[in-house]
Amino acid sequence: GTADLTGLVDGAIIVSVSATDTAGNTTAGTGAAITLDTSADADANLAVSFSDILINAAERTAVAFEVTGLDGDALATVTFTDINGTTVVVPGSAGTADLTGLVDGAIIVSVSATDTAGNTTAGTGAAITLDTTPPIAIVTLDPITADNVITSAEAGGLVAVTGTVSGDVADGGIVTLTVNGINYAGSVTGGVFSIDVPAARVSGPFT
Repeated sequence: GTADLTGLVDGAIIVSVSATDTAGNTTAGTGAAITLDTSADADANLAVSFSDILINAAERTAVAFEVTGLDGDALATVTFTDINGTTVVVPGSAGTADLTGLVDGAIIVSVSATDTAGNTTAGTGAAITLDTTPPIAIVTLDPITADNVITSAEAGGLVAVTGTVSGDVADGGIVTLTVNGINYAGSVTGGVFSIDVPAARVSGPFT
């Protein structure tokens, strides 16, 4: 026989049996105990999260994630999907994923859990961005001085090396000048930069 237990809540279910014959006698038989488990996420709080959602080239082979809200009898699966529909699937217990096979762009991350009773439940996913392409920057140096000559009077001080930056560089980006083996850095604002360099060193070469 079968019974529809839809109205019962998950947990221990006590099953009893009795019999009544045509004479009206009623006798209790030997019962049983079963467990009703209809969800792999009993508290409805299964989720995957990231401490870093912008993944660069150095991070892509071991992208860290955390699965929370997993029931004690369940195993989680985390799936990463790129804009082309390519997926990387890892166990939730792995803690990291290698996204080498995915293309740059938005990555949709989903999580599901399957428990020992065979229930499968989807949890709350996340979105991260994979960006492994180095920025392309075009740096143009201005003349070092108005006449592009450093005089003896100027040689003992600092010279502001200025220039412009175009391409994939935002405000706050760093320009590094290497002058005779020594690095000097400055930030970009509005596509321009100014870096103070000891005039005595400004005989090049610049890189």
